[in-house]
Amino acid sequence: MKELLSLQDHARRLFLCLHDLGSPYEFQIVYDWLDVASRIESVDYDAFKYDYSIGLCESADDYSDALGKHNKQLLPELVFFNFVWCSLESLIITLKLKKCPRGFGKISKATYFIKAEFENCNVRLKYYNELIHQLRIFLKSNNIIHDERKPLESLFQIKECNSEHGIGLSVVYEIRNEFAHGSFLFPEPPDWGIEKKALEVDIFSVASRIVLLSIQMILIAKYKNDVSEIQAETFGIGDEIYVKTIDYLRLLHYYDFESTEDEQLEIEFS
Repeated sequence: MKELLSLQDHARRLFLCLHDLGSPYEFQIVYDWLDVASRIESVDYDAFKYDYSIGLCESADDYSDALGKHNKQLLPELVFFNFVWCSLESLIITLKLKKCPRGFGKISKATYFIKAEFENCNVRLKYYNELIHQLRIFLKSNNIIHDERKPLESLFQIKECNSEHGIGLSVVYEIRNEFAHGSFLFPEPPDWGIEKKALEVDIFSVASRIVLLSIQMILIAKYKNDVSEIQAETFGIGDEIYVKTIDYLRLLHYYDFESTEDEQLEIEFS
C-alpha cells in the first residue's frame, strides 16, 4: 500500500474538504480535530525521567532505553488516533445520524448509515479491504482487546447494524474502548517481553486509517448527489486543481492530483 498518503496528509486533505463542504462553519467542530491531528509530528517522552538509578545496572538501562524508543513511536500514534476519533464522533453528532433499530451508541449510528447509504453509492474506497485484512492479522498476532466475551473472530462478523464497509469501524471501536476506558496495557519493548514483536504501533496506525476512511464513506453517502467542485490539496505543488466533490472524497487518501490534472475522473451512482 505504498500509494497511501501519510496519515497526517490524509487528515489534512479531509480537514480542507470538510472546511469547504456545507454552510460556513457547519463542520468546524469536526475539522478542527483533523487540523490538529495533521500537525502532530512527535510527542515528548523521557524514559529516564525520575529514574535515579541510571548507571547502576546496565541491563536495566538497556531496558529503559528500549522502552523509551518504543513509546516514542507509540505515543504519537495514540494521540493521533484520539484526535481523528473525536473528529468522527463530532461528525456523527453534526449530521444527526439515525439510530439503528437494533443498536445503540454513535458508532452503531455510523455503521448503520454506511450500510444504508454508502453501500448504494457503487463506490469502493481503494485499500479499505486490504487494511481490514491487515488489522485482522495484527490482532491475531497481538490481540490488544482483552474482553473475553468478545473473541477476535466474532468482532469481524457482520451484524444487523453493519456491513462489509462498516465492520472495520466496529473493530476499531473495540480497540478504542481499550484505550479510552483504561484497559489498554502498554507493551514491553520489542525483544524484551513474551511477544518478541510489539505491534501496537502498527495496530493504531491502521486503526487511524480506518477511522479516516470511515469519515470519507459517511461524507460520500451524504454528498453522493453533489455536482459541485472542490479545490484539491496538492501540498503546494503545481497550480490550483478543482475536482468534483464526490471524486475528491473517493480519492483523497492516495491520489496524486498534482501529477494527473487532466485525467478524467467520473463516478456513476446507481
